Amino acid sequence: MILLRTILIAFKASPRSALAALWALVRGLRVRARNIICAAAHQGPGYYPLWISAIEPEKVAKYCEASSHVETVPPIVALVFCDMNGSATDAARTIASIRKAFDESATIYCNAVSGRAQLNCFDLPNGILGDLLDIPPIADPNSWLLPMIAGDEIAPHARKAITRALACSKDSPILFWDEDRLDGRRRFDPWLKPDWDELLFLARESLVGAGLFRANALFDPKHCHREMPISPQAISQSVISLVSRDGPNPAFHIPLVLSHRKVGSRFSTAAERRAAIQAVWREPIELTEIIGLPETMRPRFMTSAALPKVSILIPTRNRHELLRVCMGGISRLEYSGELEIIVIDNESDDEETLEYLAHLECEGIIVIRQPGPFNFSAMNNMAARAATGEILCLLNNDVEMHDGIWLQAMVRHAMRPGIGAVGALLQYPDGTVQHAGVTIGTGDAAGHVYRGTPVTDAGHRDMHRLTRCVAAVTAACLVVRRATFVEVGGLDESALKVAFNDVDFCLKLLERGYRNILAGEAHLTHHESKSRGSDFSNDNFSRYVNELTHLQERWGTKDFVDPHHHPLIMRSSEKFVLAP
Repeated sequence: MILLRTILIAFKASPRSALAALWALVRGLRVRARNIICAAAHQGPGYYPLWISAIEPEKVAKYCEASSHVETVPPIVALVFCDMNGSATDAARTIASIRKAFDESATIYCNAVSGRAQLNCFDLPNGILGDLLDIPPIADPNSWLLPMIAGDEIAPHARKAITRALACSKDSPILFWDEDRLDGRRRFDPWLKPDWDELLFLARESLVGAGLFRANALFDPKHCHREMPISPQAISQSVISLVSRDGPNPAFHIPLVLSHRKVGSRFSTAAERRAAIQAVWREPIELTEIIGLPETMRPRFMTSAALPKVSILIPTRNRHELLRVCMGGISRLEYSGELEIIVIDNESDDEETLEYLAHLECEGIIVIRQPGPFNFSAMNNMAARAATGEILCLLNNDVEMHDGIWLQAMVRHAMRPGIGAVGALLQYPDGTVQHAGVTIGTGDAAGHVYRGTPVTDAGHRDMHRLTRCVAAVTAACLVVRRATFVEVGGLDESALKVAFNDVDFCLKLLERGYRNILAGEAHLTHHESKSRGSDFSNDNFSRYVNELTHLQERWGTKDFVDPHHHPLIMRSSEKFVLAP
């Protein structure tokens, strides 16, 4: 019955895709058919309600089953804020959801100005929740604060999920979870978040309204004053201060949709968040709003140091027309530091390509010859040894630049302590996503999440365009410190000559404690594999299978749980689709 409903939803949302899925099924391609059907159905409004009714209860039960072994639950203090457009009905709905989730174990405060008796809340003066120290339960160091906007709801199974998370969270002062939007009684637009990601937090509010906060950490007496009222903005600012001072992993993620946010619900505006972040962040930072993405910002880490020398490494073989476009883009770079360009030629025999390479050498470009079968890893390793820049930029010859700022944006990330590889948002010539980060475990190996999604598509809260941490990035456009590249041994030129060498490289960086980043502000076009050809051609397929097997065995990708992805998403597809 579920399968039939999924197929019907898919036909209504995208008849062409649904027919393609049935054709794949006829040919015996069951996984491909399933992926196409689910991706098509996911575009329709009926898929999420079907998932809520048929799949979500099972996922909730599996996650919460461990909570029955935990006997004590710390006190929960719910703070319900009515905004200017809020109503007693909104507040009543929110409070009812809290009572259903926590029974009488939660203490509820609400700033509603009417219906106090019916709402079972406190009508505090001045339309605010008063002085922090005037609310006795918050003085309990074991209390946890649950701030909500009137009209938002929390899931009835939240207590069990939170109980399990508290037992696993290693004293994190923040728990947070996934959310969707609420229009009347209709749930839609789920936001499935990765595990804690500081960059994503800077880009968009991801904690307040869908999180729980230890009271004595959020309102540390050293960082707040008695006269400070508890307002939505004050909560948001306190969370920012806590995250800024509490180190790299202050928050624990519950991978379930526990908050249902009323459309328009928010604790602070982008301008208020920007001011609060820039005032307290532990390193100089500038935040700019992203055009077309309301309430979303790009972080730019400021430094007084001069930008370092960058060595750009470009493997090539024939196809001079691609290399010309790539070099033209480099010539338009707006980069204040020094540049060194190294082209690695793998036995080009096309006359026009040879003439162009000779021309580049006359222009001061370094051209290195690499004979033998195409070995992407060896070509880049050789160029890295010859490079003199502090920063390496691995760049395919079939990459086309849209502007001159992409390199500077990526280098600013790579210069920060603890950062490994920095990748770019790459699109196909047709405007769909080619690379927005690599997830480990997809297809039992690794995949490009959001591949094929229109770059301008707003699906899944525009996550494909945001600067955020990822498990891996493609070497088609990758920036890394040369010392870090050397530290992990560069690319594996023995076992991974062509495919998966960048994934393996990034996993080695993660193993050493580095973070890999997708820089959404670096946006380029990638004419994928135009020089080396497809991995699935007759000449390349055997080599590809060997490299795939090596990756799977070395890193256990069949069982790998990517903390930068989400366990509720299909592992067999690169589309961001709720698993059926």
